[in-house]
Amino acid sequence: MKIEVLYPELSNLYGDYYNAKYLAMCIPDSQTVFTSNNDKPAFLSEKVDIICMGSMSERNQEFAIKHLMPYKDKIKELIENGTFFLATGNSFEIFGKHIEDDDKKIECLGAIDFYSKRQMNDRRNCFFLGDFQTENGEDIKIVGHKSQFSFSHGKATEKPFIGVEGGFGINLDSKNEGIHYKNFFGTYILGPFIMLNPKFLKYLLRSMNLNDSLLYEEEINNAYADRLKRLQREGTEFLMGAE
Repeated sequence: MKIEVLYPELSNLYGDYYNAKYLAMCIPDSQTVFTSNNDKPAFLSEKVDIICMGSMSERNQEFAIKHLMPYKDKIKELIENGTFFLATGNSFEIFGKHIEDDDKKIECLGAIDFYSKRQMNDRRNCFFLGDFQTENGEDIKIVGHKSQFSFSHGKATEKPFIGVEGGFGINLDSKNEGIHYKNFFGTYILGPFIMLNPKFLKYLLRSMNLNDSLLYEEEINNAYADRLKRLQREGTEFLMGAE
């Protein structure tokens, strides 16, 4: 089992690196490859089972796009052939068609049919509560928090990752959050997403034909249950307006 973390020095703005770290801790025989901004991605020359990427500044987002652009055909091939991707925060935007920033249009990797718009003078924040429907009909509650300068639109947003129960979606007019295309999971939820959502992590492990036992399972399930109860009781709104 091989995990590749793309640009960990750039894409750990909210502690998103712990998605890959905790995943590796739950898979004893796994190997984690850290691809820095000076390296060629491991996925070019060897089989990688899951590729992880996290939140980053807008400047680093454009840097990552520039460095991954020569490999865009390979990335699209990997996604189409079922390689797992977990992209949190604004990192998933780079896999779309483009990012609009006022009068500037930034070409992205074009692997998935959607685009994003930045609104740098209108930051939105919320706690988040939603649900993920698995292929066998299981309903997994998803918790987290979001803080966004940008929102996404387009065809792929019609096949969402998560249905919104509290908070806002992939854009302010949508009741869907993130993108789930084949084995690509992208969400604006920040930080250690899989640690916050152990039921989703167990689903992910089973989807990769792995044992779904978790490290510190009792503790992480208790934390998830407490957070879920609090969001269901107190709601998800905080600093919802423009800053």
